[in-house]
Amino acid sequence: MIVKLLKIPDMRIFTGLLLSIMISLGAIQAQNSPPMAVVEAFNKLAPEVSNPFWEFREGAVVAMFSHEEGLKKIFFNEEGRWLETRTRLTAPALPEGVKAFVEQLYATTLITYIGKVEQPSQILYRVETESADAVSIKLLNESGRLLEEDRIELSLVPR
Repeated sequence: MIVKLLKIPDMRIFTGLLLSIMISLGAIQAQNSPPMAVVEAFNKLAPEVSNPFWEFREGAVVAMFSHEEGLKKIFFNEEGRWLETRTRLTAPALPEGVKAFVEQLYATTLITYIGKVEQPSQILYRVETESADAVSIKLLNESGRLLEEDRIELSLVPR
């Protein structure tokens, strides 16, 4: 037994060290827990989900979980206000307009993500593709009209 092997001064050091580790682990856990307002808002939106994976991003706390529609991510601000919900979809689940856009523009391109983005004022469809040097993001409405386009350059590729 370890207690018998340690002398009294060593025991105090050991106990202090153990206590420090436990406090540190508690602080780490507290930092990785979402604010209570976010948890409460999430429980109202998705009461059937008991243990989401929490992700912390700049400006958002994200609950991620599997759903019958696909992988879902619900975004909240730190105060618990719902920002948006993203649901990963397969091509057959897309509205006809979005499906036509994807089939026309991306017949030979690898699509890395297709999903529905529900925001307080609108529903969009997000299509992401990736090349060797960038990620391309397109936001469409349900009829397949391109509303917004963004390109994120990858910094790992030498220029």
